[in-house]
Amino acid sequence: MRKNTLRVVLVFGFACFGAVAYGQRINPARQAINDSLAKVLYNRSALEKEKAIQMAAEKGWPLKIEKDGSFSELMRVLPSGDPFYYKTANVGSAITSRANLLYASANMGFDLDGTLMLAGVWDQDMARSTHVTFGGRLTVKDSGASDYSEHNTHVSGTMIGSGSGNSQARGLAYGASIWDYNWTSDIAEMSTSGAYLCVSNHSYGIDASQLNGSVYIFGRYDGDAHDVDQVTFNNPYYQPVVAAGNDRNSGINPDKGGNDLLSGMGVGKNAITVAAIYQVDDYTGPSSVQIAGFSNYGPTDDMRIKPDIASKGVNVLSSLSTSNTAYGTLSGTSMASPGISGVIILLQQLYSNLHPSDDIDIVNLMRSASVRGLLAHTADEAGPNDGPDHMTGWGLVNAYKAALVIQNEGLTTEKFEENSLANGDQYVFDVTSDGVNPLEVTISWTDRPATANNSSSNVDALLNNATELLVNDLDVRVENLETGEVYYPWKLTGTLTNPTVTTGDNKVDNIEKIQIPNAGVGNYTVTVSHKASLYNSIAQDYTLIVTGIGGTQGVKDFMQNNVAVWPNPADNVVNVSLATGEFGANASMAIFDIQGREVLRKAISSNAASADVSQLTTGVYFVKIFSGGSEFVKKIIVK
Repeated sequence: MRKNTLRVVLVFGFACFGAVAYGQRINPARQAINDSLAKVLYNRSALEKEKAIQMAAEKGWPLKIEKDGSFSELMRVLPSGDPFYYKTANVGSAITSRANLLYASANMGFDLDGTLMLAGVWDQDMARSTHVTFGGRLTVKDSGASDYSEHNTHVSGTMIGSGSGNSQARGLAYGASIWDYNWTSDIAEMSTSGAYLCVSNHSYGIDASQLNGSVYIFGRYDGDAHDVDQVTFNNPYYQPVVAAGNDRNSGINPDKGGNDLLSGMGVGKNAITVAAIYQVDDYTGPSSVQIAGFSNYGPTDDMRIKPDIASKGVNVLSSLSTSNTAYGTLSGTSMASPGISGVIILLQQLYSNLHPSDDIDIVNLMRSASVRGLLAHTADEAGPNDGPDHMTGWGLVNAYKAALVIQNEGLTTEKFEENSLANGDQYVFDVTSDGVNPLEVTISWTDRPATANNSSSNVDALLNNATELLVNDLDVRVENLETGEVYYPWKLTGTLTNPTVTTGDNKVDNIEKIQIPNAGVGNYTVTVSHKASLYNSIAQDYTLIVTGIGGTQGVKDFMQNNVAVWPNPADNVVNVSLATGEFGANASMAIFDIQGREVLRKAISSNAASADVSQLTTGVYFVKIFSGGSEFVKKIIVK
């Protein structure tokens, strides 16, 4: 897989060892594009804010609103003349998402905590950076922030808090660091900072109570949706995560029966939009997942599957801003969104561990399209029907299953590939289903921004505009070679009032997933292609994930560079065979864990060796064969 890189830079913080911040090894041409876009967005947001303040003086609008524990701030004026306010969308999160299985304490072989990962938070004012939960790992980057925000502090703690003094309040990625910004000029700042971040969290959205009936804003691909797609396309390893909002029980957009309530960045094709659910202690099936009554439903006006994913958002315990040691519970999609951001941090850390750089100052990342594809591919079913829906998207996040896909990359039991599809080309390959697990195929890609639905002269044209927004429309199909049956991806159909799920030709989503639950043992052909011509005939990057494939590398006649390592996965013993004379008479094998620690060493005699791995913890290891100047490394799984 092609890798992105982050360069690690030490800066002194509160602790004696210092806090850590990170910067990407920047491509100068790409950063020039980021800076140019940021300049346009800064200027536009400043003009919009100035106009809004002038209108507020004329209309008597408040600049800021505090009500029922939420906070709103006037940002701009809508084409209808209504005010547009940003509004905060106010250890159970780790259990619900299964992120707790990725910690060292779970003994599952992952040992993740977010170390060496940098995330961003855009929110109201600033987090209380001196809170003990941050330990010097949160840096306030925005000089415009002046007051501590309980909301911002809680969100940031959910992502990276150590839970110092209250272990139950520990965040999901408690070793990571945050750059903290207020929400003024948010997308402009995302353009300049996105190249340094693996993820950013946005637990806010429009204050729907101030719309005065301008319901056309919901589901609309507006300027914010367009701009977040532009920023993510410019920075293909950076993933924004957005709260879905909390207006479903507020009587807003009443003709839609609680549907069609997403707006702004949450409508972007490349953003992850998060629904809120109650805590799930033990997932046993769709009935285990109960969506919060306030959590906004989609879909978008072009019937895309939004929200994308669900996480705990009810009674989330995290840091508060009232003191350096204060903790408390809040509820909202605001609390669910940082749970997903924390999961993404952990998954990126795992990927970087498994794709180490030759430079110790470099951290490798997977594409954001891979992140989105992983979350969709491995989500647990939620809702009343099979497949995705407009309530929880692809379902309940499952960090553990996503981590297993990353861990098993390269094995014969799955595919996890970052590819590129040239204009007019197809990617075709055959697989054999394992007859036990569902055969599942997912493609995902970061699409170019579409034209924003931003007419200021015809407000009626803004309402429920169903124009398809994909610029590059990729497709995946699976054919059963025995029966000839062709399987299609999930998609939404019906109306905004009554959206339903089916399978067929998906022309709107930049995640396509095919599930064959009862595949049986059989042979299938997978085809990835595209419609029409790709934009300017430029190749489109995409990620492919396939699981449920049969065939385990369990025989020694599978040679790679004249070395065979088997079985893989291994239960008790790992065997090594070498081609005659390849490594000389004094070859050895060593096994390392994913932290680079040597856990076992054996001499190789007569070009063969066997190592007892029965006492090793389940997880990923690396077998290294070496003699003199020759080396060979193979990743294995110990079950």
